[in-house]
Amino acid sequence: MEQAVLTTANPQVLQASQLRERKLYKENIGQKRKIKSLEKGQVKRRRGTVTSEHDEEIKDIARKFAIMGEPWLDDASFKQERPAMSADSSERYKSTQRIAEGIIAELYDAVPTKLLGMLQNENHFKDLFIHQVNQQRSSTVLRIKREIAPLIFGGNASRFAANYDRESEAEFQKLLKFDTSSHKYPKLAPILYPDLKKNAKKLFRCLILVKILKGTLWGPSSVESNASSRVRPKTVGHKWNIKQSKISPGSIAFAAIVARFVVLPDTEFGPVGDRTKIKYRDDFNEYKKILIEKKNSKSIRSLFSWYNTALLDNHGEDTQPQDDGSDKDDNEIQDALDQLDGSEDGDEQASGDHSGSESGGN
Repeated sequence: MEQAVLTTANPQVLQASQLRERKLYKENIGQKRKIKSLEKGQVKRRRGTVTSEHDEEIKDIARKFAIMGEPWLDDASFKQERPAMSADSSERYKSTQRIAEGIIAELYDAVPTKLLGMLQNENHFKDLFIHQVNQQRSSTVLRIKREIAPLIFGGNASRFAANYDRESEAEFQKLLKFDTSSHKYPKLAPILYPDLKKNAKKLFRCLILVKILKGTLWGPSSVESNASSRVRPKTVGHKWNIKQSKISPGSIAFAAIVARFVVLPDTEFGPVGDRTKIKYRDDFNEYKKILIEKKNSKSIRSLFSWYNTALLDNHGEDTQPQDDGSDKDDNEIQDALDQLDGSEDGDEQASGDHSGSESGGN
């Protein structure tokens, strides 16, 4: 009865009380929703499904880095300050510490300024980047074995399957060894030269390597010599803007190491071969070392010019890449390289210490 009197006598007081209660209720609901959202986010972060708004961009950078930069990365390359040394410094391969600094410098070059704080401080960035590099390396090599290698070497995909006996194939052994009776696999194998003959001025200037990169960047159909211009889906070459960034030392070294791997008996493309015990990661570093340390030599400058012409010319945004050129053009470039001074900086390094070194065999 008293409540009825109060309601009738003080309608304004009651209205104010109801408004306060409604406001408190809404605030309470809002806080509960916020707490649930935070808890949900924490669960997702623990499960690794949600991290930051930049995840997709980080993944794209890592995918490109796996092919154009370094196919293997370690935790120690992350959460570091930018080194004083540049990524293409001639000092990069002078010591283990310098090699590590070179990779860090290359990461800084690849990552945009807005994400450098994450590169320097966040475990999530490190974990996501390394995972994506590993995934891109594995998927790219698998595609090369299944779709690109048969177009280059002939046969079908089963010839490059893990259970195929490539060691008994004379054709493959000629690509891998100058002396096929040897149990050792040289680091600078015949497959890295255009005519399978050791010649420092022609090292890495091989159409097999070009076709591996061409198929990787522009799709397997680009490997075929009779490919015609036509509209086709976007490829990683377009997504990564390769025409602007150009072919890198890492990409040539990647093609070189993969060219050997696909005709070797190893079943997994790891830092060390599971059967041959070849140190793929070390050999990759040796190849990249030649390309970086001797980048100012005439032969290496000409090599990069040849790769950029073969891989980037006629690769319009929406057209099928053309064949990489005629034999006549190839011979002209090779003849020019052959006439270079034999004492030229870069050629002695390639024909001396490296060509004589060997990786472990069976």
